[in-house]
Amino acid sequence: MISGKIKFRSPWVFSTVLHIIVLVSIVIFSSVSFKKYYPAKVHKVNLIKNLPVVTEPERPVIKKEEPKKAKKRISAPRKKLKSKKMKKAPVAVKERESLKQQLEEKLLPARETAKKREEPKAAAVIQGNRFPYTWYDSLILNKISGRWEQPSSALLQKDVLVAVVSFAIMKDGGIEGLLLSEKSGYAPLDSSVISAVKDSAPLPPLPKEFGESFRQVNVRFELKK
Repeated sequence: MISGKIKFRSPWVFSTVLHIIVLVSIVIFSSVSFKKYYPAKVHKVNLIKNLPVVTEPERPVIKKEEPKKAKKRISAPRKKLKSKKMKKAPVAVKERESLKQQLEEKLLPARETAKKREEPKAAAVIQGNRFPYTWYDSLILNKISGRWEQPSSALLQKDVLVAVVSFAIMKDGGIEGLLLSEKSGYAPLDSSVISAVKDSAPLPPLPKEFGESFRQVNVRFELKK
């Protein structure tokens, strides 16, 4: 046969023929498979005429209230409440005043007794001429009052009893000429004031600026019931 005698002298001729055969087979296979397995579907559609038009229902429009109107609505009831309180205020004030008066009447005796308790039942004061060195008078009074053993005032027949003691304070603070210049009529008080002055000796020395050699003083003692 003639085909057996043909010889392919160059390899590129053989490869070209082989590629052509492969391409042709791919085209034939793809066209056959597409027609066989993927047929085109046809859908029939019937058109309907004069269909009713569907419209969406209208939504109600909500009106927003202005902020000024809202403020007026809130402030209106507050004014009414204030007016009610103003009407009731005079009644409340009258009731408070009456209650205060009742409380003051009830507390009055208690306050008087408290005042009496606060007032000192005994006191010592220097009588006589003015002395420029007031600080010195305070020193001797504090010392004498600290030594005074006050008698009981429960048995007093008077509201206030007074006893006066006179003596001289020497330059070095010594005491001379001690005597009871005014008696109270209550023996425990009279003896207690004499003892208080005796027990306080010696007193602080007189101020160096004081020119006299002694100072005469009168100490007044009071005892209240």
